[in-house]
Amino acid sequence: MNLKTTLLGLLLTVLSFSTFAQDVPAPTDWQRENTSEYIAFVGEKWDLSESQKTELYDLRLDVMTHVAHYKKLAKDGDLTPQESKAKIQNHSKKINKEISELTGKDWKQINKINQEFWKHIESK
Repeated sequence: MNLKTTLLGLLLTVLSFSTFAQDVPAPTDWQRENTSEYIAFVGEKWDLSESQKTELYDLRLDVMTHVAHYKKLAKDGDLTPQESKAKIQNHSKKINKEISELTGKDWKQINKINQEFWKHIESK
C-alpha cells in the first residue's frame, strides 16, 4: 500500500465514524431526567466532586442516547438485532472504562450501582 491509499483509507474511516456519530439524536427529556436521577443516586453512594458528577452525567447520557439509537436502527431494519446488541455492548464497555477512570471504581462496582439504580427506579 502506498501513502496515498493509506491516507485515503484513514480519511474515509474517520469520515464514516463522524457521520455515524452525527446520526445519534439529541437526548430526550426523559433521558435527561433519568440521568439527573442517576447522578443524584450515585452521588449518595460514591464520594464524587461536582466536576466528576458533571462528567459522569455526560457519559451516562451518551450511553442512553446511543442505546436508544442502536435499538431504533434495529427496529427500523438498518441493523440486525445482533449488530445492535454488539454496538450497544461495545459502546457501553467504552463508556464504562471512562467511568472507571473518572471515578476509580471497577466495572463490578459500576454494574452494581447501575443495577441498584434501576431497582430504585422500579420501586417507585
